[in-house]
Amino acid sequence: MGEEGSQSGERSTRTTLADVAIRAGVSSMTVSRVVRGGHAVGGSTREKVLKVIEELNYRPDPVLSALAAYRTAGAEKGDGSTVVFLDRDGSQYSREVLVGARREALSVGYSIERHPLPVSLKERKSFSRVLFHRGVRGLLLGPSDHETNLEEWPWENFAGVSIGAVEHRPVLHAVAPDYFWGSFSAVKILLDRGSSRIGFVVNTELEGRTGHRWLGGYLAGIGDQSPLIFKGKAGSRRSFSYWCRRNELDGIITIHDSLFCGWPGDASRFLLLNDFAVGDNELLDQVPRLSSDCARLGADGMRMLHQHLLRREYGVPELPRRSLLQGRWSALSA
Repeated sequence: MGEEGSQSGERSTRTTLADVAIRAGVSSMTVSRVVRGGHAVGGSTREKVLKVIEELNYRPDPVLSALAAYRTAGAEKGDGSTVVFLDRDGSQYSREVLVGARREALSVGYSIERHPLPVSLKERKSFSRVLFHRGVRGLLLGPSDHETNLEEWPWENFAGVSIGAVEHRPVLHAVAPDYFWGSFSAVKILLDRGSSRIGFVVNTELEGRTGHRWLGGYLAGIGDQSPLIFKGKAGSRRSFSYWCRRNELDGIITIHDSLFCGWPGDASRFLLLNDFAVGDNELLDQVPRLSSDCARLGADGMRMLHQHLLRREYGVPELPRRSLLQGRWSALSA
């Protein structure tokens, strides 16, 4: 059929497209269409197939996927009107980014194919050749929580835009949330509410992925106040609560909604720098949080890529551009 799953680290055998079709009770062609991101499959069937894909940890082979898409579109479609979205984590966040990118692509005459990024250097070289011979020149690098080394990619044939805060090798043009503004504005909100001792709690590894922009915004915002940065485990509510009381905090900035149960202060002074909270505490509805528009990130990434494709600006940019998008604060009425 042209598409097969990649090797999973926890499975001893390769999961195939046929395995997914059998489990979902649909044809292999239906699974293939869902994997390629087309719109010919109905909503309920699509959801069923996606659920099985997740259960079986199925990952399409990117080279074979690209070839299958080529055969479906026809050789005459190799006119540069197709852009490839390299999905590097398969997350819901990336799927929402892709939705925005596809909408923008449609408005400017492009179509977008989603492919997982090949793992090995050999696979990447093969994949890049397939894309080049198909006439694909534009690449969107989807969000990822770790750096990716793509220095061996033949960039002289492609224009690329990275989406997300993590910088990769080589450094490309990028679109990312404005993390610095997020924490800086959080400090200003708390200062306006009368806070004078504002703490900062973000897992060190997660904060580092932003290029320390969250921390930088906090430090710039507090001005002359001595930094109050939690050094313990971000998930430890008891030690967090003790730390807040000992330092007499009257405001907190964090990404960890689970710490809310240990916050001794007013809910309106517990500010979340993201909107991915999973807690079931009803009081969390009162907590101000910063929402990012994932679809807008994708749309802006496609818009940036479109400009470079029009100018045929292929290769690694000498002066990479980074477009930063501010989010929107909610629950600020309290």
